[in-house]
Amino acid sequence: MSPIRPTRLATVVLAIAATTPLLTLPACAVSDAPSVAVAAAPAPVRPRDPFVFRCVLDENPRMVVVALAEDLSLAYDATAGSLALAWDGDVKLQGAVYDTTHGPQPVHEGTPRLVAPDGPAWMLAADDGEPTPADVRWLGYRVDGTTVHLRYRLEAPGLGPVTVTEIPEIRRDGAITRLERTFRVEGGDDATVLLAGPDAAGGEPAARRPAPLDTSGSPPRRCAGGGLLVPLAAGRDTVVTIALPGDAA
Repeated sequence: MSPIRPTRLATVVLAIAATTPLLTLPACAVSDAPSVAVAAAPAPVRPRDPFVFRCVLDENPRMVVVALAEDLSLAYDATAGSLALAWDGDVKLQGAVYDTTHGPQPVHEGTPRLVAPDGPAWMLAADDGEPTPADVRWLGYRVDGTTVHLRYRLEAPGLGPVTVTEIPEIRRDGAITRLERTFRVEGGDDATVLLAGPDAAGGEPAARRPAPLDTSGSPPRRCAGGGLLVPLAAGRDTVVTIALPGDAA
């Protein structure tokens, strides 16, 4: 009986766009060319370990802190399921749990770069319908190496439920620092998911100046109160990139 000879492995080259739907592979090309090793991009270095943790912050309970870099930390409100604050520093961990002192609680240290807009963080809308504030349920987070996945469940009367996963990351373009938020929407066939746009810390109200964001999805809408609503499409990633106020635009 002759030995089994191994077959030649073909090289499969996949080109995946940033907006490729989850769990859906595009067409691929097959060739007999030898494979070429491609170095993976280095994982981001976080300023603390763990870089994601829950605490009371600035007297607000149920906050989730994400320390992306020495000069960028985020605080998410687990009750509202939304980004509450971004600032250019760290957290001063104080109180009985951290340093045995009684009375003080953790506070952010640094200058705020973004603050939560007034009003609901999430809206749902039927086709051509008016946006309705969504009831938000915090589903927790998962840390995968140096990446955090935050999850929310949204519902409104007659709409949903919809599950949203967010991955925040810091991007730098020369002297400009940007906050990149990648959203993945599951469900929502009967509704459009709308994210309230950010407000800049200090200065004029957001309605009086250009929005400091770009999106890979549909253009943001101006709502009646002057704020922004960013549509998030179901079945594919939507990347919302925010140029942080204080940097050159």
